[in-house]
Amino acid sequence: TQGQGATVYYGSGGRAPGQSAYLLVIGHAHAGVMWANQATIWVHRDPNAPYPGIVKPESLVGKGWRQVIPYDGASEVERVKGNQP
Repeated sequence: TQGQGATVYYGSGGRAPGQSAYLLVIGHAHAGVMWANQATIWVHRDPNAPYPGIVKPESLVGKGWRQVIPYDGASEVERVKGNQP
């Protein structure tokens, strides 16, 4: 679906054990003469979570959706090794 300046891909109803519902939100922002796209991935523990309707972060969090945040290289090393010098 499209709306609120974003294209949203929604997946639900999976039957695999531990599967979640998901949203892929591709936002559109005009940057000078070029368009810049930013994508975020959201998951919901309930594989049958309904489409949220409003895809703004505050609304999604309030409905139980959680954003997937990738680690950058330094963050991943710190996560794996801990805070050792």
